[in-house]
Amino acid sequence: MKLKNTLRKFLLLVAVPLLTLTLMTACGDDDDDPVTPPPSDELNLVELAQSDEDFSILVDIIVDLGLEETLAESDFTVFAPTNDAFEALPDGVLDNLTDEQKLDIIQFHVTEGSVPSSALDPQQDVTMLNEERTLVQSSAAGVVVNGSSNVVEADLEATNGYIHAIDEVLLPRDVRVALEMPSLVEVAEEAGNFETLLTLAEDAGLTTTLQFLGPYTAFAPNDDAFANLGVDPGTLTTEQLQFILTYHVISGAEIASGDLQAEQTVASAAEENLYITSGENGVFVNGSSEVITPDIDDATNGIIHVVDSVLLPNAFLDITGIAQKNYDLSTLVGLLVDNNLVETLQGDGPFTVFAPTNDAFEAIEGVVAGLTPEEVVEVLTYHVLADNVESGDLDASQTVQMLNEQDVDITVDGDVVTIEDASGGTAEVTVADQIGTNGVVHIIDAVLIPNLDGGNGGGGDQAVTLPVTFEDSNVNYDLVDFGGNISEIVEDPTDATNTVAQSTKGSGSEVWAGTTVGGEVGFENPIPFTETETTMSVRVWSPTAGTPIRLKVEDATDGGISVETEVNTTVAQEWETLVFDFSNEATGAPLNLANVYDKASIFFNFGTSGSDEVYYWDDIEFGGEATGGNGGGGGDITEPTSPAPTPPARNEADVISIYSDAYTDIGVTTFETDWSEGTEVEDIEIVSGDFIKLYDIGNFIGIQLDDYIDLTDFTHMHFDYWVADESVDAGAVFNPKLSNHANQDGETGAIGSVNEVSTTGEWVSFDVALDDFTDEFGNGVLDRDSIYQIVMTTSGTVNNVYIDNLYFYKE
Repeated sequence: MKLKNTLRKFLLLVAVPLLTLTLMTACGDDDDDPVTPPPSDELNLVELAQSDEDFSILVDIIVDLGLEETLAESDFTVFAPTNDAFEALPDGVLDNLTDEQKLDIIQFHVTEGSVPSSALDPQQDVTMLNEERTLVQSSAAGVVVNGSSNVVEADLEATNGYIHAIDEVLLPRDVRVALEMPSLVEVAEEAGNFETLLTLAEDAGLTTTLQFLGPYTAFAPNDDAFANLGVDPGTLTTEQLQFILTYHVISGAEIASGDLQAEQTVASAAEENLYITSGENGVFVNGSSEVITPDIDDATNGIIHVVDSVLLPNAFLDITGIAQKNYDLSTLVGLLVDNNLVETLQGDGPFTVFAPTNDAFEAIEGVVAGLTPEEVVEVLTYHVLADNVESGDLDASQTVQMLNEQDVDITVDGDVVTIEDASGGTAEVTVADQIGTNGVVHIIDAVLIPNLDGGNGGGGDQAVTLPVTFEDSNVNYDLVDFGGNISEIVEDPTDATNTVAQSTKGSGSEVWAGTTVGGEVGFENPIPFTETETTMSVRVWSPTAGTPIRLKVEDATDGGISVETEVNTTVAQEWETLVFDFSNEATGAPLNLANVYDKASIFFNFGTSGSDEVYYWDDIEFGGEATGGNGGGGGDITEPTSPAPTPPARNEADVISIYSDAYTDIGVTTFETDWSEGTEVEDIEIVSGDFIKLYDIGNFIGIQLDDYIDLTDFTHMHFDYWVADESVDAGAVFNPKLSNHANQDGETGAIGSVNEVSTTGEWVSFDVALDDFTDEFGNGVLDRDSIYQIVMTTSGTVNNVYIDNLYFYKE
């Protein structure tokens, strides 16, 4: 049988790398620098092969087919399988091949021209004598053909070309199909509905990559999908085609539909993410492309999932398209659609969008639900900048105006980009530089809160004066939120004829979240404090009793001049008037009558992170009879007259003692952290060898441990305390909080317990199961494996406390 008359010329084409390839090291001489065998001045390619016993099977086939003369007449390069390579074929394959199949195989190992290994590019398609192409890759590690056949001895030079010995037989298309060993390309060809995809893969130079490399998971658009694309693929450049096609492929794995989770973000071979969801309604990629035929797994190098639309990388989408394909931005997209902002953001731009995740919106879902449509638009446009700003364009610090004409502050610290909003809340960029046709999207972990116009301060232009009633439409009350608070002026929920301020302390907001009245300028006139008149009153509606409400007054021109005091609510879900005495400060500097105080801020449930609780407030006035500023406690200190109860004897392994003479204490860095709002006064030896500790607690005391403690197997927390105030108000508390620092990387969770105080002047024991502690951090995490700090909180309800026998134990 004669060779086909038409011999394709040797063609070296550089294919676009579909993934990072690890080339198998070519075997050969054990020397680090293999020596090229000397050329034979007398032997042609067939004779050279005949002279080496390791090619005897190859030579026998060549002779049987009568190819000796053909392979001696012209210059060729032969990738010659060794005997071991032929013997590695599946049992019976070699013996059962027809002569036509053998000829096809031999031709698939030979290319026209004399090509030494030194002439190879890193990657090229090589046209063989059977007019099919092989994929040849060359690196310092060696030469690999079709992804798995290694050149084990290169550059055996004959009079009419080169032999490169390989360790695996190369199988042409028809043989692969006959042996039920097709590649992804052959499977797609046999399916018959991927003509456009296969043509584009050929145009992009990706055919051999999809034939011989892998494994891959391919989301394959059928012909109908390309017909509905709305873009003529013929207008795309080769680079654009390569980008789009490789975006449909996941390299390195065959992922069946049954292996998918409900949601996953996976990097494509184009190094851009695919967003895949799986559920009762099927499998979807990028939100809208449905897998209509999953798990075509006939190929040896991967699996095909047929999709009904073409997947487009970000570079071919506007910023709304970028957001729409990411399942983690579905809340944002829904709000944009509901508020008719999609068309705006599909405009020419350019735009920069800071896109909050679904979790970010969920953290303040109660706040969002209470906003008017106009306020929602204000919030959404506060996330858009009318410019194209990529992360590399940012300075260390900048203030920029957003689409709603309000500013945000953006800072860069190393790789961390932080945005601070008008309320003082912050968001970090978690995924940067999603670049589209009309701008860029940066994904952030919190919602930015602007100053809300039309309901966040009134529409007037008159300055705020005391008393503040929120009734005068001519006054600009200018409520400025910070730390995650969201406030607006609303109808009194208990009296439709009354107008009040509403504040929502959003889930995950700062413990110091609050609201300032009158904005940056404050009141028109200073608060007229005197030596005998040091109080202000606020009418408050709180969802719970015993909630600490803090009021702060300051100099509007100098924030360093301020006084803070606190009062606890005494009723739940009812209005009450709280009177704040600034001569009894909660923390910081005392009232100084030489200073000007013309600005006020209110803090609800101060010291505790928000959980979407809603408060109402009204009628801020000067004066009033004090109702327990800074806690309502006070009077003479009642000192302990006896030691605390003696703890029971326990095995050393069953106790972790922080402060007790009954057990061996662990290391404590400080019993009064620098962020405490209270003072460790002294240690007192109540009886010989038995010490107790006295605290003057303004709000809370932090205890810093030397090292992390694991309380997972411990069952209880215990401490004894003696409230030394002469009296305490209803709702007084002395609450423990345990701060968990998982991976020793800052506070990741906290658990706490409510300990109501009703007794003074005697020892009281707190002994509570750790499993009964509740989440204090707002993230639902109840871990206690890395406790690093202990916080004792009174929220201003108790001043002087003695403690002893602070420890954890196993029951």
